[in-house]
Amino acid sequence: MKILSDINLSNMSFNKLGRGVEFKFLDMQKGEPISNIQCNAVYLFNYHNTFSEDDGFACYIVEIECTLIPHDSVNKWLANNNFGFMDMNGGVYVPSKKDLIHLHIESGDIVIDLACEEIIKDGIKLTL
Repeated sequence: MKILSDINLSNMSFNKLGRGVEFKFLDMQKGEPISNIQCNAVYLFNYHNTFSEDDGFACYIVEIECTLIPHDSVNKWLANNNFGFMDMNGGVYVPSKKDLIHLHIESGDIVIDLACEEIIKDGIKLTL
């Protein structure tokens, strides 16, 4: 499900416990705050950028999508995304008994993929 497109990512921060990430976005035309996304109970966070020395936030974001990762697929999804914890049997450790949500943020400068239990966009919990 596409939840935002053609915006600027202005800030990204982890909460004090390190289990949540907040993203703040600006309107492309006016430069004013337009949206806020909070991801809670984050288990995997992959961030890649191609910023040059003088680049950084705010950066253009093509689109933001989220998809449901059903609990019976979480193990495989985490393994495919290089989750670093193993269970007692040598397989990928699954940290939650719930379905997870995959949030994908993409632009020419950055790619972010994360798996979490809950996403709140502008104060409203997303349901997939």
